[in-house]
Parts: sequence; structure tokens; C-alpha cells
Amino acid sequence: MISSGLQFITNNMFFIVLFVMLIASLYILTALWIKMDTYKRLSSRLYNLNKREITPTLSTQKRMSDSLIKQLTKLAEYFKLFDRHEHKPTILLLAQAGHTNKTSLIIYSFIQIVIPGIFGMSAFIIAQAGIIIHFSFTQQMIFVTCAIIVGTYLPIFVLKKLAKHYQSKIYRSLPDVMDLMVMCLEAGYGTDEIFDLIAYEFQHLAPAMAEQLYITTMELRLLPARRLGWRNLMLRVPLDEIKNLVACIEQNEKYGTSLLNNVKMLILHIRKEQVLKAEDKAGRLPAILTLVMVFFIFPITLILLLTPALIRALS
Repeated sequence: MISSGLQFITNNMFFIVLFVMLIASLYILTALWIKMDTYKRLSSRLYNLNKREITPTLSTQKRMSDSLIKQLTKLAEYFKLFDRHEHKPTILLLAQAGHTNKTSLIIYSFIQIVIPGIFGMSAFIIAQAGIIIHFSFTQQMIFVTCAIIVGTYLPIFVLKKLAKHYQSKIYRSLPDVMDLMVMCLEAGYGTDEIFDLIAYEFQHLAPAMAEQLYITTMELRLLPARRLGWRNLMLRVPLDEIKNLVACIEQNEKYGTSLLNNVKMLILHIRKEQVLKAEDKAGRLPAILTLVMVFFIFPITLILLLTPALIRALS
């Protein structure tokens, strides 16, 4: 019984090591990204600040998480690892993914340091054990180098996917947001009041859009020039529709042009574009289903039809 168990472990050592490596990577990524997600909920922080709510006690898990962030921050400041000017593209990408707090860069940078090390050590163990094939020294170095390269580019790949998903959520909520904006304009509200109202109404329906509007409203009130707030909004949400909306608002503030008519035209344009994208996806669906049928359904059907005849012929 014991010998068979040891033989099973020896024969499947590659899958065991791969499973352990995957679990370790997922654990580190999940722990750090959960921390970033808790920090990025700006709407709840702003409401608590306005109401002067003070949390009486913190849970043990949150205290441990805060202490971990403090230790990482002290370590980064001691070794002078992070300069915001050098990491400006990364900060911008984090903001486009919805992570605008000051600890996002530190957590992401430590992820970039840890993941290549995990991938490299796991590849080294696999190469040294010779689980699948016996590697030569040169092959081991190539295998470990490739694993480190994959671990290096994996965080930025995941971050770009998160940013794309975050921007798509904002894009899907734009028509509804602009509909409410039209109603507020018809009621005589100002731009800042409209953004406050939209952010409050959409904090549960479209939290990503509400968060960006909260940040924009605070920047418009605190920054020395309003154009800086609009510029930061276009950087955080690099959508053409947002750029057009900001251009309309700036023209309204500078030249007094009609904002209501421009917003109505933008709504029609966005809805028409969304309909065209849906029609494009529907047009590509038959080709995709054909590939699925050819590679997955047709071979199985062929096997089911030919297997009885082959069995009879052989018998």
C-alpha cells in the first residue's frame, strides 16, 4: 500500500509540483489584490468622511493586512525602490483598472518581484527533479529563464486585462448615466451637482462609473484649475465618449454653448455604436459555432456511427 502510494507520487511529481506552484501564485495574487480592492472603494470612504463616522474596532484580519501594507511601504521607502515619476505609466494603468489609492503601486510592484521568483524556483525544482525528461544544464537554464520571463510579464498582462474589463463596465453604463444627465440639465442643475447626483444614484448599479465621478467631483473642487480635473478624468477613463463629453462640458463652461443638445447627440451615438457592436458579434456567431461543431461535435458523431460497423467487421 505504501509502496504503491510512493510510486504514484513519483510518477505524478510534475503535476504535484505544478499544482503547488499554481496554488501559491493564486494565494499571493488573491491576498494582495483583495487588499487593493478594499482600498479602492472610494465612495464608501467619502460617505463615511462626510458623515464623520468612526469605526470603533478593526477585525484581526484587517489589522494584519494594514500592518503588512505598512511593512511593505517601509521596506520600499528604505530601499528607495519606487519613484512615482519612474512608474508613471504603471500608476496610470492602475488608475485605469480602478486602483487609485497610494498603496496600489507598492502592492503591484511587490507582486512583480514575487511572481517571477515563484515561477523561477518552481521551474528550477522541476528541471532538477527530471520529472518528465532529464534536462541538460543548458536546457535547465533555458527552462528557468523562460519561467522567469513568463512570471515577469504575467502581472502586467493581468493588469491590462483588469483595466480593459474596468473600462468596459464604464462604457456599458455610459448611456444610462447620460440619460440621467439630460434629465438633470433639463431641471437646471449645474455640472458639479449633476456629477454628485449621478454618483449617488449609480453607486450600486454602476460602481465603477460612480467612483470616477466622485473622484472627478473632488478634483474639480480641490484643484486650482477645473481643466486639470477634466484632464485627469480623461486619463483615468481613456474612452472616446468620455473625451467627447469632457469637450462638450469645457465648451459650455468657456463659450456658453448648449450642453443639453450635445449630450443628447452623444447618447444617440453611443447607443448606435453599441447596437452595431452587438450586430457584429451576432454576425460572427455562426462562424464560431461552425468551428465548434467541426472540432467537437462532428468527430464524436462520426465515432458513434462508425464504431458499431468496425466492431462487426473485426468480429
